[in-house]
Amino acid sequence: MREINLKEDLEKIYPLIKQLRNNLSLEDFLEKFQLAKKTQHYKLFAYEEKGAFKAACGVMPFNVLYHNHCLYICDFVVDEALRGKGVGQSFLKKIQIWAKNKDMKNWN
Repeated sequence: MREINLKEDLEKIYPLIKQLRNNLSLEDFLEKFQLAKKTQHYKLFAYEEKGAFKAACGVMPFNVLYHNHCLYICDFVVDEALRGKGVGQSFLKKIQIWAKNKDMKNWN
């Protein structure tokens, strides 16, 4: 699992994101990613195997009155060819470990 920040990685992961958000153009994706990153501390993580992105997860910190330091999962997608094979479950566990290490005890 690694965080995606570079434009070339964003362009490379876009086809996977498009499986989830099929009405989102590359230009809109790049623009919205930068805005969310700057204003809402959005992070995009990728599960990568042999140089190819297999899953993606977009997250943001989220605080509410009844919980502090929550993690909000905005986007989660596994490549269509790998669905039902445990990739998503494994990736989600890695996200959960990352969140706990950042002191985010709850996640939605």
